[in-house]
Amino acid sequence: MRKTIWFNLPYFIMCIIIIISVSIFLSIDVPKNMKEGSYVELFCGVGYMPIMLYFTVRMSPRLVLTDKGIYYKEFFKKSSFNDYSEYKFIKKAYYGYYDNPIYYIVLSKRQLSGDELCHINNVPMSETVIHIRFNEKKYNAFMKILPQKQAEMLEKEFKSMRAPKVNFVP
Repeated sequence: MRKTIWFNLPYFIMCIIIIISVSIFLSIDVPKNMKEGSYVELFCGVGYMPIMLYFTVRMSPRLVLTDKGIYYKEFFKKSSFNDYSEYKFIKKAYYGYYDNPIYYIVLSKRQLSGDELCHINNVPMSETVIHIRFNEKKYNAFMKILPQKQAEMLEKEFKSMRAPKVNFVP
């Protein structure tokens, strides 16, 4: 069984759309304005592209969960394979977005401090610390594919968040 999980797919798609739209704008509008002697749009557009490419690459890591382990893939870098047993720490982390906490599933090879777990958005994503935004589909994918020991750790961490579903029938 294989399951691919993107780190931040909507943001990645948005960055690609912005890069394409800036490219189209530069190809249409800049030649017309260069005749008039205005190079501002050219410099702004060309300066904007590397910034967007940086964030696109930074937000594009993806995981491929298999029966044997995790493939960590990132653009412009060699993919790496790690066995599930290498991730000794499975934790629940969050960061506060105004008054609403946003929860993450964290697989880590090292013990994370309480400060790192409370501000997980400041911890860079790498093959040693993998943090994925929590939702029901990703949780179920991890529960199906993780070995028994790690699945129990994950279930223990997120026990309070998984309330039983009640059918309210009048």
